[in-house]
Amino acid sequence: MIRGELLKRYPNTLIFAQKAIAGTDGGDPVIDLSLTDLTFPKEVKFPLYKADAPPDIKFFGFDLTIDQAKGTDLTDGFTDHLGWFFVIQEIPGEPRFGMDITYSPDSGGITWADLSWENFSDPNIAFITAGVVPAPPSGSFPATYTWGKDAANMASILFRKPSMVAIHASEMLDTLKQN
Repeated sequence: MIRGELLKRYPNTLIFAQKAIAGTDGGDPVIDLSLTDLTFPKEVKFPLYKADAPPDIKFFGFDLTIDQAKGTDLTDGFTDHLGWFFVIQEIPGEPRFGMDITYSPDSGGITWADLSWENFSDPNIAFITAGVVPAPPSGSFPATYTWGKDAANMASILFRKPSMVAIHASEMLDTLKQN
C-alpha cells in the first residue's frame, strides 16, 4: 500500500519487487543493478493486481507471502533467505529537468548533478525570459557543458537521472505475521 501524493505527481512510476542478493563481504542484502535478460524474469516480480482507494491510497499485490518477502521462508526457485525489495522507480524514458534544493556535492567531486538553487546569489533568477542568460552558478563545475551557451547545453545541465527507492520487505512488513 502506498499513500500520499507521490503517485499523483508521478503517475507512471514503476512499482515492482526484486530479489535481494548478498551484499559485499556478507553485508546487508542489496539489489542487483545489472540484471541480464535471463535473470530479469526470475528476480523481478510485477504486481498481480492494483487497486485505488481515493483520494490518495494505492494497493499492489505480489505473488509472495509475507514470510517469503521478508526472507523467513524460501521463495520457489531460490535457495537463500535474503528476501525481496519493494522498488519505486521513475520511468527512465520520461525526462525530468531541475536542480537540487540544497547544495551537497557527492564524494566523487562536483558534477552538474550537484547543482542547486544555493549556487546562485540572486534568488529571483530569470530562466524563462527571452534574451536573458542567467549568471552562471558559483562553484567549479565540469567543462563538459557550458552554462547559458544554448538550449542543448542547458538541457544537459538541468537533466535529472531517474530516481529509484528500494526498501527491503523486512523493513516494511516487520510487524506483520504470516497466518
